[in-house]
Amino acid sequence: MKHLVLAGGGHAHVEVLRRFGARSDLGHRLTVISPDRYSPYSGMLPGLIAGHYDWQQCHIDLGRLCGRAGAELLQAQVAAVDPEARTIALDSGRTINWDLLSLNTGSTPDLASVPGAREHVVPIHPVSGFLRAWDALLRSMQDGSSGPVRITVVGGGAAGIEVVFAIHHRLQLKGLGQTTISLVTNELLPTHPQRVRQIVVHTLKAARIDLFEGRQTVEVKPGTLRFASGPAIETTFTVWTTGAAAPPWLAHSRLATDARGFLTVDRSLQSVSHPWVLAAGDIASLALRPVPKAGVYAVRQGPVLAENLMRLLRGGMPIEYKPQRRFLSLLSLGERRAVASWGSWAVAGAWVWKLKDRIDRAFMRRYE
Repeated sequence: MKHLVLAGGGHAHVEVLRRFGARSDLGHRLTVISPDRYSPYSGMLPGLIAGHYDWQQCHIDLGRLCGRAGAELLQAQVAAVDPEARTIALDSGRTINWDLLSLNTGSTPDLASVPGAREHVVPIHPVSGFLRAWDALLRSMQDGSSGPVRITVVGGGAAGIEVVFAIHHRLQLKGLGQTTISLVTNELLPTHPQRVRQIVVHTLKAARIDLFEGRQTVEVKPGTLRFASGPAIETTFTVWTTGAAAPPWLAHSRLATDARGFLTVDRSLQSVSHPWVLAAGDIASLALRPVPKAGVYAVRQGPVLAENLMRLLRGGMPIEYKPQRRFLSLLSLGERRAVASWGSWAVAGAWVWKLKDRIDRAFMRRYE
């Protein structure tokens, strides 16, 4: 009986578990390693921050999926991987042997490159840690124990935009609209069309969210952000949404990695150096055509990853993953409005948010 280990509970692995739950003929042993039983769905996280959804609506129960797939769930962190001995070490001290390994642990926030960031910011990942800090801030603001608050979101990508608008909307709902909110970025939405940037800038102005563009953060001090150019700004709660780094244990694993330290995989999502290791999502880097670190790619990789794991367990040949060249981008704007873009086309409105809401709820229903 071959032992398949799924390390991480990301978007690709939840689809693997769903598909394995419908198969009982593979003759395998399945183990899932995740620090949390409940996996957050990134598409609904801004809605959770904004108050549109509750916690249960935005999290997938890995325990339930494991039960259907006949898998054992180990709540732990990966500490080390030895692809030649085919072992994986956990932070609990336990070591597990495996025949086939799949990695979908995501990336970690890049806090090491900016002095003071590790000590003085709240990274958006892991999501559970951010949500605890966000809930604590809301409680302290409501009971008056926080004093004056200046909230700063660092990062002008899709995540930073959605988070800053979600924070603004939630504070409006709580009657805390007088709070100063800022968005700091070196470049605003560099991968999106000009029309989306125009809509976002207009919405930031309407919401009275301060935009500091062309600012590269070089140091974080208690209450202060310093930049490569331009004056420093004051901040009391800094959310870090920029910079993705590979998990530290990957550098010591002897698995082939790209220049940024992410696992290099081929078209079948297999490691180019150790084909009995597969990966999807942010931790993986396609050798021939790298794709952005975005959840939409992890979701699309899930079915291919599941099929290839099934084939490899049976001694078959894997299929190729073909990344989409374009995809529909949907960015929520805090309140029940969103902006959609496809190529150079873009449009915003309440109906776009309703479309996004339907897509997100349909995704979550697959794993109930």
